Amino acid sequence: MFQNLLLFLRESFSVHQRNYRWINIARGIIIIMVVYRHAFEGLRNSGFDLAPYYFYEILNKLMYTFRMPLFFMISGVLLNLSMKKLGLKDYVIKRAQYILYPYFIWTIIQITIQNLLPQFVNEKTGWQTYLSIIYNPREIEQFWYLHALFCIMVIYSVVKVKLKLSPAAHMFVGLVLFLISQYTYTHGIILYFVYDIIANYIFFATGDLISGYLFNKGNREKIASKKLLAFILPIFIALHYYYLINPEVQTKPFILVIALSGIILMLNVSFLLENKKGLGLLKVLGANSLYIYLMHVMLMAGSRVVMIRFFHIDYIPFLLAASITIGLFVPVLAHFVLNKYGFWWLFNPNRPVSSVKPIAIPAKEINTA
Repeated sequence: MFQNLLLFLRESFSVHQRNYRWINIARGIIIIMVVYRHAFEGLRNSGFDLAPYYFYEILNKLMYTFRMPLFFMISGVLLNLSMKKLGLKDYVIKRAQYILYPYFIWTIIQITIQNLLPQFVNEKTGWQTYLSIIYNPREIEQFWYLHALFCIMVIYSVVKVKLKLSPAAHMFVGLVLFLISQYTYTHGIILYFVYDIIANYIFFATGDLISGYLFNKGNREKIASKKLLAFILPIFIALHYYYLINPEVQTKPFILVIALSGIILMLNVSFLLENKKGLGLLKVLGANSLYIYLMHVMLMAGSRVVMIRFFHIDYIPFLLAASITIGLFVPVLAHFVLNKYGFWWLFNPNRPVSSVKPIAIPAKEINTA
């Protein structure tokens, strides 16, 4: 079983192993940020006074402006690769299988657990919350992203193919939609799931627009330049300092500039790290970011209850570190175990080939670096 686990970890990031390793590195960095935020907010919602840990709060806010936009952007970057391989119809079908299907499965699981164990959860739900799966995924914590991502993918790809709309035109549409989303938010107009679509469409369009540049091997040295890092890092720090002292900028168009600085920095760092050795674990986290995203909130909530209520641990740095560790690595292991023992249907309606005949190979042949 251990050899099969090692093989699973190797195969989990082999899709982009040759040419697109930076994508899994970027995803790995982002999913760490996502888990950090939810671990930190989970402690806050549990009633802990986090005021003495202001540095942790700063980290939480610094990551907030660009982490989810970068997730949307990376999906946009991969659009053309998928469309060339699959075509429009199969692209939509595959997105439904890989994103929409697990969205429904795991939202139902999370809501059910919250309803059955209300005394142990921070987010209070009722049976009516199941309806939110369709029209208001923000009620189900982190799952809003998958709902919005699928909707954007379908709308964008259909418009791109049927109306022949260019990425630049999509960018303009995305900008208009973003401004509309800000107007509705500041004026208290509730759009339910539509809000996240129009607020993030521009980031997906940005990914499609710059995909050719990012995949052009001639540009790799420019993107991975330490000069670019030296240029963008002070800008990132200055803009995010402004964001920290002026949180109301979140509802202003200038937030796009702030988010863009974080996106450029993360792309630069990801390309810089692409050929570095010893980053196999980060690539595994990136390749398994979907499964981490699906399970990490439930696993961290359960572990937090055990640590606080049963072991009476109240040391914030330990609780935060333990929650992050569990949120990142247990979902990867859980995905492997569930696949191995026939629960592959929790993640995809199609049985994975590797779960039918696990391949055993000598441990010396396995290298996840």
